[in-house]
Amino acid sequence: MPVGSQIAKLLGSEPLRPEKSTNFTLGTVWNPSNALTLSLDVYQINIRNRIALSGAISTTAPNVVSYLANNGISNLNFRSIDYFTNAANTRTRGVDLVGTYFADFGSAGTLASTLSANYNQNKVTSVKPNPALLNNLGVNFVRLNRQDIKGYLANSSPRSKLILSEQYNLGNWGVTGTLTRYGRYTSYVSSLGNYKPNATPPVVDQTFTPKWILDLAVNYHLQNWMFTVGADNALDTYPDRNIPNNTNHGTLKYSIFSPFGYNGAYVYGKVRYSW
Repeated sequence: MPVGSQIAKLLGSEPLRPEKSTNFTLGTVWNPSNALTLSLDVYQINIRNRIALSGAISTTAPNVVSYLANNGISNLNFRSIDYFTNAANTRTRGVDLVGTYFADFGSAGTLASTLSANYNQNKVTSVKPNPALLNNLGVNFVRLNRQDIKGYLANSSPRSKLILSEQYNLGNWGVTGTLTRYGRYTSYVSSLGNYKPNATPPVVDQTFTPKWILDLAVNYHLQNWMFTVGADNALDTYPDRNIPNNTNHGTLKYSIFSPFGYNGAYVYGKVRYSW
């Protein structure tokens, strides 16, 4: 429900406040030679008033039905509502390391190499208290569930990422290769009450294994024209398959949080004209 709707306001919604962040960054760059550049950045990002969808609020409990009826709302044709809320504060800490090396082979061409690595950690530092009105009604309200706190706002994307890129140029030709490693990430069960490792099939958290993705491209320059053929995810790599409790009743074979998608290899060609 929109937070400004009558029923949402009666059930504890509040006007949404904008998310605000405070960022701290410390970095350094080092050039040990004309060909080599190294950079290191560490950072922290604090975000306040993160907006998220609340848990479901039942509209069928007798005390809620009576309360809504006394405020002019009756004959509901739905069993629960939810609304967006300023649910939590979060913190991200991370480090970026980038190294680039340029090699000139004269008539044999040039090779530009880049190695970059990132590690970051997201954490929900606090969750807003439940609206007093819902507590007084005895409503079991959850601003953020376990899946939100440990997953969506924290660990649903890889903590680590490694990229090795090579760009070789010779005359009008250019070849680019990029190898990317995405670290592991986890999909969490919504609550410990739903965590059932002994069920058939079991309902458990799922940690997705790291994956390597290779992108390739070949360019040819002819005056103002550039012709390119390439392949993203050239090795046709797929993420791990979802375990049963993550398939949405069999409709999702792969995780929607896969950082490189789940469509496999993509081959393309393009022509560009510049003036």
